[in-house]
Amino acid sequence: MNESRFFKFFGKTINFLIQFLFACIAIGGIFFVSYVIVWQYIGKPEIFGTDTISAFDYVEWINRYFPNIPFWYPTQGVGISFYAGYPWLAHYLVVLTSRILDLKLISSFNLLQAIAFPITASGIFIYCWTRLKYPAHAQSRQVIGLIAAMLYLIAPITYIWAYQWGFYAESVSY
Repeated sequence: MNESRFFKFFGKTINFLIQFLFACIAIGGIFFVSYVIVWQYIGKPEIFGTDTISAFDYVEWINRYFPNIPFWYPTQGVGISFYAGYPWLAHYLVVLTSRILDLKLISSFNLLQAIAFPITASGIFIYCWTRLKYPAHAQSRQVIGLIAAMLYLIAPITYIWAYQWGFYAESVSY
């Protein structure tokens, strides 16, 4: 009876270690593929996309008044409420990253935009691995998750949102 229990525990432990090793390799591969695709955007001191200038203006506004951001944002028409209609977390992250890592705002902006893609793809992989009910074997779900993550990374629309249309908050919020 105790031997049977030991072998079940041993089998589950080995299965977990194999899954964990595969997950580490898969996430490393996701970050590698993403880096190969977006490396040319990471270190450049320029803004990509048509709407990105607006997002970078918000970043500069937050940086100028951080941590006491005014409620009213006067540079938009005759002024708008700064907090009432746009996702601001991505912009705060740029300012915080810039201050913590001692980077220029534009470098921090491009870094966070580039790192959003592998983080999103890793989330797709982890979701498929942990939440799919079929197939029953976890390793099969991991393979499905890795395929889905890689398809997300190689899809052109993934990068068009960020680097041509400039939807910074949209691409970073995933």
